[in-house]
Amino acid sequence: MKERINRSEELMRLGDEVSEFVGFEITCTRDCEVLSDELRSFDGRFPVSVSTLRRFFGLIPSESQFSSATLNSLARYVGCRSFREWSERQRTDTTSPTARPAHALEPKKLSVNPSMDNPENWTKEQAELKIKEFIRSHSDPDNFQLTAAQFAKVKHAMFALYQRGTLDMGLWLEFTKLTHLKEFILEHFPPLDFMNSFGQPMMEEYIRTADSPLKKHFALGVIASGKIARGETWQEVLPILPSLSKPKPNVHPLVYARNTGIRMLGLKETGANAQECKSTRENLMWALNHSDDVWPRWLHQSCYLAFNLSDWATLAGDLEMIEACRNSIVEFRQKQDLYHRSRDIDCVLDIRMIWHDLMLGNIESANATIERLQWDQFQSMESRTLSIWYHAAQTIMSRDDVTLHRANFNHYVSLTGYKGFGKRIQRLIDNLQL
Repeated sequence: MKERINRSEELMRLGDEVSEFVGFEITCTRDCEVLSDELRSFDGRFPVSVSTLRRFFGLIPSESQFSSATLNSLARYVGCRSFREWSERQRTDTTSPTARPAHALEPKKLSVNPSMDNPENWTKEQAELKIKEFIRSHSDPDNFQLTAAQFAKVKHAMFALYQRGTLDMGLWLEFTKLTHLKEFILEHFPPLDFMNSFGQPMMEEYIRTADSPLKKHFALGVIASGKIARGETWQEVLPILPSLSKPKPNVHPLVYARNTGIRMLGLKETGANAQECKSTRENLMWALNHSDDVWPRWLHQSCYLAFNLSDWATLAGDLEMIEACRNSIVEFRQKQDLYHRSRDIDCVLDIRMIWHDLMLGNIESANATIERLQWDQFQSMESRTLSIWYHAAQTIMSRDDVTLHRANFNHYVSLTGYKGFGKRIQRLIDNLQL
């Protein structure tokens, strides 16, 4: 028989803490709907229904007690392994506020006003402090589990550091002492804009402790993309790039798209192996047409395959693949859950779609997308690289400020050191203007 626990003052404190983590007070059914989605995103194995949340927060009368499954889910959301652990933590709070685990204090310590959500408002010292708090709070690999709010905080801190183009090596060394945190940071925030500076050493350090071929595939793909961006030769790139044949469910679609897309571009540009180039391209087209079957786990998340393959297909000038990527993004957006829409992801997808339409001759569609695009109002680990693509598109489409966009294009090529991307994209500009 399931353990049942009465709603009490203790549960009201748990509700207050959940509200603190989610970022708003639960006062109506709509709040419960959003929180239910948040809990499902946090850990889909233990969802909590809207009706249960309405009862838990006292929005409707409840004569029944709450199951341990519900209480465990809420306790895990605020950083504990179970409701029992959360209850024990509450008892220690009565003696000293410092007795609470560091992660339990994070919402109050790191709470910021809405303007602070923009990493540009953080000083280098503020961002580094948040990263140090993150390391201290999550140093135990056996208990490493983030809430959505905690993930958002470390994401903003990493963006704030990356946007400045520098990373304190002392801080990075703290990550390298803890393999689980080093892997987490680089898998979620790869230094894609900085592969001409501190990015490559970071990925090489990741490879040093990688304990599976799939992790190495991820890191080598990022390193290969950096080499191509910098303008290194295919003779320097192709030998390090893992060869992936048909897609498999255990290979993340983003990794598959990056590694195989780079290989396709290299084989096309070198003309060294026409048969391998053909088979690589066929595998990518098959993956685009069957991605929902191969990767159902990531079906509704970020359109990973087309999201990453689009750039390589565009650089290769492969119109059939470009159209398949475009269709994949359109289909993804049509079935995407609006609750989980991300402005940042939408902005990146819009840049991809602008170039798809330019390459396919859909000028009106490209103009409509670029006019509604709120540039410089998003966060991405590729914001500098994406700026190269954005200003390049504007040099083709803009009726005014063409000189300014061309200057910005050259600026971001110089800032990133990505002259390899700059030359290839300039060729696209020249061809489209003709």
